[in-house]
Amino acid sequence: MTDDDREFLSFVTKHGRSYGTKEEFQFRSDIFKKNLDIIRKENMNLNNTFTMAVNKFPDRTHDEYKRLLGYKPSMGPKNAVPQVIDPSV
Repeated sequence: MTDDDREFLSFVTKHGRSYGTKEEFQFRSDIFKKNLDIIRKENMNLNNTFTMAVNKFPDRTHDEYKRLLGYKPSMGPKNAVPQVIDPSV
């Protein structure tokens, strides 16, 4: 068992996570480890004025995280002017 595996198990315990299958557990573990790697790399960047840490989201994919925060993609370019359709054509 690696340190990352232990950190994932600690995360699961702390946040009360429960995964329905072994496959889901492994999938979430893999996502967690990828996000943990991102956290470590960002924290090694001496130009950053912030520090990242594990919170309640690192077992989520980027798309799941955006949905949890209420992200809704725009339907078109910003500042687009609505077009009027001429019904007589």
